[in-house]
Amino acid sequence: MSFNCQGYYCPVPTEDVKRRVMEVLGGGSPDLAQSPCPEGGGWCCVVAECKGWALSGDALLRELSAVAGEAVRIGVQADVSFFAYDHWAHGVPIRALAYLEDRWSQVQGAPEEWEAEAFFPPGRLEELLRDPWPEAEAAVMRRVFAAKTLEEGVYSIGFDVELAGLKAAAFHGVLFPPDRPNPVPREVVAAAQARRRAHPLPPPAPGEENPPPAPEAPPAAPPTVSESSRRCAQGEALAAQGSHSEALAEFDAALAADRGCDPAVVGRVRCLMALERWKEALEAAAGQTWRQDTRLIYLKALCLGKLGRHFEAAQSLQAFLKRTPAGWEDVRAEALKRQPLMEARARAQERGHAGDAAGTARELQAVLALDPGDRESRRQLGIALAKTGQFTQALETFKLLLAEDPDDKLLNQHMGTLLLSELGRAAEALPYYERALEKDPAMVSALSGKRECLEQLGRLDDALRIVEQLLGLQAKSGGEILLLTKASLLDRLGRREEALAMARMALMAPNLRAFLRSAASEKARAQFLRPATSPAFAALLREASGG
Repeated sequence: MSFNCQGYYCPVPTEDVKRRVMEVLGGGSPDLAQSPCPEGGGWCCVVAECKGWALSGDALLRELSAVAGEAVRIGVQADVSFFAYDHWAHGVPIRALAYLEDRWSQVQGAPEEWEAEAFFPPGRLEELLRDPWPEAEAAVMRRVFAAKTLEEGVYSIGFDVELAGLKAAAFHGVLFPPDRPNPVPREVVAAAQARRRAHPLPPPAPGEENPPPAPEAPPAAPPTVSESSRRCAQGEALAAQGSHSEALAEFDAALAADRGCDPAVVGRVRCLMALERWKEALEAAAGQTWRQDTRLIYLKALCLGKLGRHFEAAQSLQAFLKRTPAGWEDVRAEALKRQPLMEARARAQERGHAGDAAGTARELQAVLALDPGDRESRRQLGIALAKTGQFTQALETFKLLLAEDPDDKLLNQHMGTLLLSELGRAAEALPYYERALEKDPAMVSALSGKRECLEQLGRLDDALRIVEQLLGLQAKSGGEILLLTKASLLDRLGRREEALAMARMALMAPNLRAFLRSAASEKARAQFLRPATSPAFAALLREASGG
């Protein structure tokens, strides 16, 4: 059975504890109906999802453990091999584990007895060492397995996160996953709960250092729940008013007070998206998608789409739809509306990667049927149309886009290339290249196009200055071709000796002669060395190479 879930658990042996737990949650009631609590009370899942509760993350664990004596959080996301375990007692953390991307990213506190069976099964070390690890890392793994103690940063490839979740659940005697039939045998649950009742964790002695040392220095006093909640509420209010920068600062402050505050994580991602800081928003969402708040997976899909990574966006959206929690009909409905558009964009991207220009154009037209205002898809459609020889349609596409944004450097460069290379209209192409260069003076493709326009228009001195500029920008690559271009211009300007010197310098490059003769160089000759096909330039090359 494969699952992705998170559950918060604590003991509720009496009605008084139950009442106090409900107060901590700020409304609703604990999910006592799903608990296999035996006679006399036991552990229960108080919340399987954080939506609607006043607290989440470490703040919730802190308050639950202060009321009930203990609280644990068990989280598993099998599709990305993520496992998290937090164990609190009397308001302080006593064990914290996090496993992601084949590495233990967090190991704090003292090992617990369930861990050896979950993390160090017989034969596991031998299985790991079949791969050719560097000796230093292999030695660390041997030491960890000998001590049966986890260490931060150590690889554990192929670790069974679902098994770990079940072992932790069996130890505490709780339902896991909390929203499905319990795979832990009932007798195991009952025995574990009886053991925990007989041996409850004592409260920490005055002055005792119960919490484990954190990787970073902890604050002088633990932040209050009200601080993170208050900051989060302020952030949501500011975001609703459109003050996203100020809201972002509030969400950051909420996370500084409580790194496990899920609403603050979601709010922070939404603010970054509203500010069009897509890359930062993606990093913030992608780094937290193990959380139970599945909205982060949806936000990740939106960010990927905005960054043009449409195939990944479609995959992320499908993952979201597969495990959308009950009660999220509004978010799911919004995602379902976007699904055809994201899938169409993904198909267009796939066709583009395969070099199928005609297929790309068809898929992009499907995208624009769903979202006519998608500028990036319209730009890509213009490129695809040009590649399939539909120059008139491509020209009209670029003109319409430039009418909306005349300063778009990429569109100006595309327009110049279409007019120059495909339609042979150098005089019309030149202003588009110049406008692109106004926005980005170091844009190599626009400089190359401008140089070609100037050559065709007979402005050889101006073309030579562009070549000098390109040589400065491409000092590490393409320099030999540009030297030949410069030699051609010097020869046409009557500066024969300088032209020969340039040609000899270029011909010293390894394999350049073979490159010039090969069929693969035809495109390069057309782009950089249009005059090189002339008899005059061929004679220059023969003289420069000594015959």
